Amino acid sequence: MTKLVRVKEGSKIAGVCSGLEACGNGSSLLWRLAFVVLALFGGGGLLIYVVMAIVLPQENSALDAKRKLSMGGDAEAVERQLQHLQIMKDKSLIDENEYLELRKKIIGLD
Repeated sequence: MTKLVRVKEGSKIAGVCSGLEACGNGSSLLWRLAFVVLALFGGGGLLIYVVMAIVLPQENSALDAKRKLSMGGDAEAVERQLQHLQIMKDKSLIDENEYLELRKKIIGLD
């Protein structure tokens, strides 16, 4: 099971919906719509979102980033993943061997 965290990349407010999407639980757009609809009809969506934003940890470890990079996707997603991978390498979150291994997985050579 994938760990639920707030994902900064692609987030609009706190990263809750992006985190739900990263876990494979639907599109972040659908989650945003669901929270808005629930907020408009009784306020529950706003309360749930705020609680999740407070309780869920921010994605910040190399392990969480590696999980995100290994998810695959379309050409734009692959490009974003490669850019994110380069940033991780530049910040020394991963070493050269991990970088090359993950890059192969992203572009489908592995």
